[in-house]
Formats: sequence, structure tokens, C-alpha cells
Amino acid sequence: MLTISKISRQKKNTSRYNIFVQDEYSFSVSEDVLVRYQLYKGMELTRALIEEIKASESWNKAYSDALFYLNFRMRTEKEMRTYLRKKEAAPHIIDKVIEKLRKENFLNDLEFATAFVRDRANRSSKGPKIVANELREKGVKEETIQEALREYSDEKQFQNALRWAEKRSARRSKESHRRTLNKIRAQLLQKGFSHDMATRVMEHVDIPLDQVEEKNKLHVQGDKLYKKYARNYEGYELKQRLQAALYRRGFPSHLINEYITRLDEDG
Repeated sequence: MLTISKISRQKKNTSRYNIFVQDEYSFSVSEDVLVRYQLYKGMELTRALIEEIKASESWNKAYSDALFYLNFRMRTEKEMRTYLRKKEAAPHIIDKVIEKLRKENFLNDLEFATAFVRDRANRSSKGPKIVANELREKGVKEETIQEALREYSDEKQFQNALRWAEKRSARRSKESHRRTLNKIRAQLLQKGFSHDMATRVMEHVDIPLDQVEEKNKLHVQGDKLYKKYARNYEGYELKQRLQAALYRRGFPSHLINEYITRLDEDG
């Protein structure tokens, strides 16, 4: 038998105690484990009991770490496993902690995902595809993600996407009217909205076409392109390259033709 020769409270963490056996430091325990095993100076221990106490302390520490991690916000099982691994908890201890947290409903991936989707729908302009990807990165299973996405209704998606598109369309742009619309639509797709939703939104975005402003934009870009292409081309080929470049930038054909005609007249 081995005898506890000393029990001292740690200075930096007063809820933990150092246990000395046969006048040598053996292990440390939390106050919970100290009370559970009723440890005291002079108590006799078997080596098997010491290993049992150490195992209990490992579980207790991992569980306490998990509760601390949950203090800040809800977590997914994957996040919790990653955190406990960083805390150097053994795999079998992690499994037991996860199981207990599940039973106590401290860990519930469906509840987490549902709350996550609801938060994104109410506080961001992200579409459901981006939200789903964020949940996948957190280790949430696909069927759980799809169930949680029910919180993000089509009408809410439309409201969020339209609000963002209208805000974006209010910015001044050097781009053509058509390219501006195409960019906004493309950005809606990048933000995680479906093609159908992006099309629906763009039907409601009001960006009036100002012919004078459109012509001015074309002339600015056309003059830059002319200087660029005139270094290597002339005549018909120069005009063709200018027309193609301006068309790719979304300018209407009749304005492009007017610009090319003006070049002929000036030339």
C-alpha cells in the first residue's frame, strides 16, 4: 500500500490540489475529485486506485474544459472534439464527454445549425449555399444542414438579396448599364443565392438607364481602348477591335456605332 503524505492547494489554481505519495509528488486533482474520493493525508492507496483517480481526473478536466468552451456560444460536435484534442484529452475520454454532453443537450448539431441559419438569415446578406458551406466546415452532417435550412425561407432570401442588390446598385459605377446588372447578378450567385433567386431579384432591381451617362461612359472607355489598339492596328481592323471590346463591356450597339462614326468624322 502507498500512503498520501501531503495534500497542498495549488497557488495559481486554488481549485486544484497536488497529491504527494511517500513524500513525492504523484498527481494533481480538482476539488471535485478530491471530495469524491475523500482523499486525505495518511490515506492508503493501491496502485490500481491511483490509476482510477487519475482516470477520473482526466475525465473531469475534459468535461470542465468542454463546459468552459460552451460558455461563449453553442458548438458543433466537431468543434468540441477539435477543442478537446487541443487540450490533450485522450480519444476515449473525448468520446465519453461528447456522449454526456449530448444526453444533457449541451451538444445538439441540429439545434446549433438551426440557430446558425436563423442568425445568418436575420443578420447577414449571405445566401443559403454559403450558409450551408459554413456549416459543413463546422462538421455538421448534410441531412442536418438541409433540415436547418428550412429556417431560411424563400421570402427571407428574396428580402435579403433584394436589399443587398438595391444597396449595391446605388453605387456609382464606371461600367455600362448592362455590365453593372450582370455583375450584381453574378455577385448574388457568389453570395450563395440560387440562379432562380438571382433572376427574381434582378427583375425587381430598379437601375434606370441614363442614355447620356451611358454615352459618356462609353466615350471614356472607348478613348482608352482606342489609344491601346491604335498602337498596333488601324483602319477596319482597329474599328472591329474597338467594337468588340466595347460590346464585351456591355455597351449597346447603337451607341458603339455612334462612337465609331464619330471617330471616322474626327479622323
